[in-house]
Amino acid sequence: MSAYTSLRLLPVVLCLATRLWAGLVGINYDANLNQNQIRVVHPLTGSTTLLNSFAFSSGGWNSETFAVNSQSGRLYAQSGDQTIYTFDASNGQILSGAVANSAMSAMDIGISGNLIGISYDSVSMENEIRVLNPSTGNTTLLNSFTFSSGGFFPGTFAVAPSLNRFYVQSGDATVYTFDLTTGQILHTRLADTSMQALSYWKAGELIGIDYNGSTMQNEVRILDPATGTTTLLNTFTFSSGGWIDTTFTVDSSGNIFYAESGDGTLYTFDLATGAILGTRSLDTTMQALGVVANTSVPEPSSVWVIGLIAPLARGRIRASLQSPKVHTLA
Repeated sequence: MSAYTSLRLLPVVLCLATRLWAGLVGINYDANLNQNQIRVVHPLTGSTTLLNSFAFSSGGWNSETFAVNSQSGRLYAQSGDQTIYTFDASNGQILSGAVANSAMSAMDIGISGNLIGISYDSVSMENEIRVLNPSTGNTTLLNSFTFSSGGFFPGTFAVAPSLNRFYVQSGDATVYTFDLTTGQILHTRLADTSMQALSYWKAGELIGIDYNGSTMQNEVRILDPATGTTTLLNTFTFSSGGWIDTTFTVDSSGNIFYAESGDGTLYTFDLATGAILGTRSLDTTMQALGVVANTSVPEPSSVWVIGLIAPLARGRIRASLQSPKVHTLA
């Protein structure tokens, strides 16, 4: 996709100016300093602001475990040695680090400030639903099971607290619906499309991005987990031909969502239509993004995006000519 000309920029700015805005959060990796960095990213300009530099205890982390508590302003990530880090989203400072007793394959915010996620037990060869206390690192096993395909797409792990549900798609495109409190499987439905990333939106609907091997284009789709049926909203091609699935994040209050291509271009989409509202080339390639409620940022010029990059996260670009990765091990 070509860069915006000044003639095309004006209507985009006017469109975004009418929306409610929240902040975005995450981590990046500076190869020169050999450190991770918490950064604020401004979607309308592509510029980033450094909040904090640090090093994960293991030297790397699993970007699929990046989780954002938008209400408390806390960020979470698990390093390669299973340490759960808690960050302050406003200044990027590390608030705590606790070694967990399980390595999570995917993780998000659960109930009562705890985290919920999926791990893999190499002894039993089963996946596990676990609740994790970020303050202590202790996990509680809720359910053990096996995906129908033997693996799953970690980018499709989507939590809907208001419905007490969470969702994930296995490697054979089966969508699993779980009870958020008990971890029990409520039902499964074979979807008509394999998604690369999913997020809960509204009224039991999920929104996400997939890759169509026939047209060689990415697609924005709505997925109904009750039926497995998807609805196509938009077809497009990322500027680099691929993208980073851990940068897929929804801002429901602004009716927008974001995704970053492999060349560091940040895409802003309309949540209702899937249309691309604008693109900006970031001055730092982000590896994970998330939304944080920020009532002190009412104007588009003040919008913040924070991103995370780590050595273990490099290479997680979704090549558009490849099928989405299936996660079989933690």
